[in-house]
Amino acid sequence: MIIDLIEAAEQGPARVGGKAATLAVLARAGFAVPEGFVVPVGSDLEEAEIGRLGGGRFAVRSSAVAEDLPDASFAGLYETFLNVAAADVADAVRRCRASARAERVSAYRRTDGGTGDGMAVLVQRMVFSVISCDFWDGRETMRSEYVPGMSFARE
Repeated sequence: MIIDLIEAAEQGPARVGGKAATLAVLARAGFAVPEGFVVPVGSDLEEAEIGRLGGGRFAVRSSAVAEDLPDASFAGLYETFLNVAAADVADAVRRCRASARAERVSAYRRTDGGTGDGMAVLVQRMVFSVISCDFWDGRETMRSEYVPGMSFARE
């Protein structure tokens, strides 16, 4: 089962995760959000649904229920897959969701992250950038890192 991203706002974060719910609200408000869909918590991507993707490349991203909490953040712990061919999206969705069971996630959950139950997966059209950056506000300062083209974060 999949939910179009624009419709995910109606589902709420308990079903589509915080990231997808927020992006859906932004898309509805007219912000430029790449089109996509969500594989909700507890659902799988059916083979018949893959045909709806059409061609092109995709970003497959976590949208966990407890990904960004007031006192904890799972940022960077779950797997993200970029530049995924349509034929490989189902596998990337499974691998993204499986990353919720990784030891690094379990360790974080035990020490700082609460329960972390439930993960939806967000699939969006890939946007190829000219510059990628990561903003970090650590100690009342901002550090920016830029790389040409698409950046990949790996363990």
